[in-house]
Amino acid sequence: MYSKILVPLDGSELSEAVLAHVRTIARCMNAEVLLVRVPVVLPYDYNIIDPELISSLEANAKSEIQAYLEKQVALLQAEGINARMFVGEGLVADTLLQLADSERCDLICMSTHGRSGFARLLMGSVADKVVHGAKIPVLLIRPLAHMDAPPAAPAGAP
Repeated sequence: MYSKILVPLDGSELSEAVLAHVRTIARCMNAEVLLVRVPVVLPYDYNIIDPELISSLEANAKSEIQAYLEKQVALLQAEGINARMFVGEGLVADTLLQLADSERCDLICMSTHGRSGFARLLMGSVADKVVHGAKIPVLLIRPLAHMDAPPAAPAGAP
């Protein structure tokens, strides 16, 4: 049913919460996993900051992203899951949707940060944009509910 799964990560534990679900689906479906990170580029004041410094900061950020994704891919591959990575550029949601199309992915699995109210208005919601723009199924995991839940009591505990 699913042969290629697009998995956006932002480097946070919240975004990585989806990986447990992705592992299960990938194993059951023998699906390829495409891990993606699209860095958010903050606007700089080019009159104040040296362009060489900006270039250096961007290169360092890309290097860190590359290393992070390589580590995540290696962890999946060590479990026998066919995985690879992609570092995108541009608007996050648009880049994810374009990549899903160009790579012929048939499922997008991602965590949502669960922002609401002013924070969502201010920052936007990548998950919301992906859900509304995707031509394929999207599995959203809300890790906050899972992470805030108390640990399960051991079997037979009172």
